[in-house]
Amino acid sequence: MKTLYNKFLLLLLMLPATLLAQSKLSGIVTEKKLGEPLPCVNVLVKGTTNWVSTGFDGGFTLTNLKQGDIIT
Repeated sequence: MKTLYNKFLLLLLMLPATLLAQSKLSGIVTEKKLGEPLPCVNVLVKGTTNWVSTGFDGGFTLTNLKQGDIIT
């Protein structure tokens, strides 16, 4: 009975961590030579419709990524 209780407690402790874990990538797109941020650039996950545009500071955040996704 005690092992069943321990397993149930472990499940309750791990469940919120797995539900809240999401793959997210943030970054800044910059020009190669000068390093200046590039606004209004589309950043997308290759082969999907998951994309965002960079802001005025060149920053972006992509969510719902999977292992092996290619960012272009």
